[in-house]
Order: sequence, then structure tokens, then C-alpha cells
Amino acid sequence: SQPQYSWLAKRLNEWKEEGKIQKVRELSLIAEEDVGCSVAQLALAWCVKNPNVSTVLLGASKPEQLKENLVAVDVARRLTEEQMAKIEHVLGNKPFPYQGYGGAGRRQIESSL
Repeated sequence: SQPQYSWLAKRLNEWKEEGKIQKVRELSLIAEEDVGCSVAQLALAWCVKNPNVSTVLLGASKPEQLKENLVAVDVARRLTEEQMAKIEHVLGNKPFPYQGYGGAGRRQIESSL
């Protein structure tokens, strides 16, 4: 290993120990085998479909990246509740629903997807 990359090796080892690398592997399988998309498209589609997310920002430096990212809208339409549950299970960090300012009441975000 190169000395200038020792920080990266350390970080990757930490992620491996924390189980993050395994989660990425599992999400990659879901994307490729269950949904038929890239991991990036799955991540964006999960955000679009998630009722706790109100806005999804795309980052692209090339037109090809933007085109790939926009496919996530179609992927979100195809995602089933079972697939969403599978993703949530892998992530293991589903937040509680938003309860409004001061916990005054649940705000349901409606999605046409």
C-alpha cells in the first residue's frame, strides 16, 4: 500500500468493521438482481419513494450522469413495498415519521409514485 493512501486504507477498514461495506454489497445485489438498476439509481429511487424525504437533489457534472440519475424516477415507480422493506432492513436506520413542529402531529408527505 502507498503511504499517501494510508488514510483511505484506514477508513475502508473502519467501514468494513462497522458493516458499511457489507451493506453496500447487499444493496448492490438488490439493485442489480431485484430491481434491475444501478446502486445510484436505487439510492435516488429510495429517496423519491420515501415518505420522510421531501426533496431529492441530483448531482451531476456530465449530461450522461444526469440522464442516469433521472432514470431513478422510473425505478421509484417500479419499487414495490417488499423491495422497500428489503432496503430498509439492510440499512437498519429507518427514522421515525415526522411528527410536526414540537411533535404536534404527523405530517404525511404524499407522493404520486
